[in-house]
Amino acid sequence: MPDAQHTPFLPYCEDVGPDCPVEGSIYGYAPSLHMNAFAGLVFACAMLSQLIMGLHKRTWSYLLAVGVGCALELLGSLGLVAMHYNPYSHQGFQAAVICLTIAPAFLAAGIYLNLKHLVLCFGPQYSVLRPPSLYTWIFVSSDVVSIVCQAIGSAMAAKQNPKILFDAVRIIKGGMAFQITTLGVFAGCATWYFVRVVAHRRELNPQTKALRGTWSFRCFLACMALAYVAILTRCGFRMAEFDDGWRSDIMTNETFFIALDTVPCLIAVVAQTILHPGYCLRIPKVDFSDGLVGTSVGAEMDTYHYYPKV
Repeated sequence: MPDAQHTPFLPYCEDVGPDCPVEGSIYGYAPSLHMNAFAGLVFACAMLSQLIMGLHKRTWSYLLAVGVGCALELLGSLGLVAMHYNPYSHQGFQAAVICLTIAPAFLAAGIYLNLKHLVLCFGPQYSVLRPPSLYTWIFVSSDVVSIVCQAIGSAMAAKQNPKILFDAVRIIKGGMAFQITTLGVFAGCATWYFVRVVAHRRELNPQTKALRGTWSFRCFLACMALAYVAILTRCGFRMAEFDDGWRSDIMTNETFFIALDTVPCLIAVVAQTILHPGYCLRIPKVDFSDGLVGTSVGAEMDTYHYYPKV
């Protein structure tokens, strides 16, 4: 029985037939209907939940990042469902390759946004970056760069033109490498900060002691860490997938794709939805006598600032 590695890519085909076997399609297989339909349902529910909670708590930046990430994952899953019925579907492939490639970058932005508020919760005096809003500006801006690179490469790949697929893969890999680097630097900054927090655990922000003692807050921290690991796993898989070029052994293996792309994205989306920062980071208004001032998170999460008086 032929397989994708021994069947040449047939970009001229429009549907499966005697001269256009499934193995000649761009992925070399017909994506699973049940798995992608299930994933699409989860992403749709998460997107709706993000919209409701974001509007309720007015967490606009988080809604934009994670909400758009969920929407892109949903569109990508629908594209794979279309390719189940027709592996040569150009529209399905375009939706899958573009949306699924850039969606995790938006999910990562949601994690970046939370670090600023966690720094404000524990105490900004232990942070490498001040004011804490620099975490948002630096890492989200870096995320935008990776999104642009991956979007350009994905748009080129969506044309299914063998002449430009090599260049498309190089651009996608460049954007993904930049995203992995950003995730790594972010992990370094976060780790350094929390090491200092543990070292000064008896001197943390007294205004947030009650919040830090709640199970919802502790579970929120665990969920953000889980989402981070899931997104990093997915990015590592994608780099390996594109490493040998288009239609590599990894790319034409659906089991790898489901286990190391679909499932990690599902984990990240669920983790970022079930414990929403608008509910888990409700910091009271404070006015510190040591020269630092702040306003509440919760319903004013996106307008929360914390800075030294000048």
